[in-house]
Amino acid sequence: AFADKHAGIDKVVNFTNIAVSGGTDQNNYELAATSGTAAASISQRPVNIIVDAGQTKVYGNNDPAYYTYSLSSETGYYGLATGDDFAGTVNARAEGKIVGNYAISRGDLKIKDESGTGADMEANYAITFTSADFSITQRPITITANAGQSRKYGFSDPELTYSVGGDGLAG
Repeated sequence: AFADKHAGIDKVVNFTNIAVSGGTDQNNYELAATSGTAAASISQRPVNIIVDAGQTKVYGNNDPAYYTYSLSSETGYYGLATGDDFAGTVNARAEGKIVGNYAISRGDLKIKDESGTGADMEANYAITFTSADFSITQRPITITANAGQSRKYGFSDPELTYSVGGDGLAG
């Protein structure tokens, strides 16, 4: 067995109670040792975190507290190992407040050992982060002239008044 579960190269592996069993030739062999140590590697587990597409807000509204994501089920990618879990959230994006698209970044999302220690487990993973854009869309408003406004012939235009409806102006 490996001394620990963490990814690494040339890790010590202890073996005990090794025997040749099965087959008609098993009695033709004698093992020089039935226990000992060897070296082997544990490779990083490939994980692809994919930000969900289509996340938006209306200009002037608050950003969401976090952005949603999923893990890829494509060939070659896996979920997290038993006992590991995500901590934190995907909660960051490119700076900007006006209408447009902004790349979502990983934020403070980490992989931790949830079986008791809370240790950082990211060195055990080959993490791919697939971003998506967060869109700020136009704020829908309506501007309506107030009724009953007029002027007399030959006079200057008065200051006209109006009201703003819809979602209103962003503050």
